[in-house]
Amino acid sequence: MFMDTAIDTKEIEMLLEAEKWEEARTLLDSYMSRPLTDKEKGEIYTNFAEVYLRVQNDLNKRYEEVLDDAIATAKDINHAEEDFKKNQIRRDLSA
Repeated sequence: MFMDTAIDTKEIEMLLEAEKWEEARTLLDSYMSRPLTDKEKGEIYTNFAEVYLRVQNDLNKRYEEVLDDAIATAKDINHAEEDFKKNQIRRDLSA
């Protein structure tokens, strides 16, 4: 994950365990308000791209499943229509 090089997680953990909430908040605020390095920006973009691709692939998979269902339904309707027409022709010939 990004931003793990400049933050002292052990110090934050110690502050939280000691229930020094304001000091931990101040430390986190100072860390979060600093400018990002180029490496951190790159990691953020990479993480965003990974999430985007995962979501897009999931949407595409769901779309494909819905499309497959629609195609199957259309085939069922076509078969039913063909059967109906055949039965209608048989009725007309037998009348």
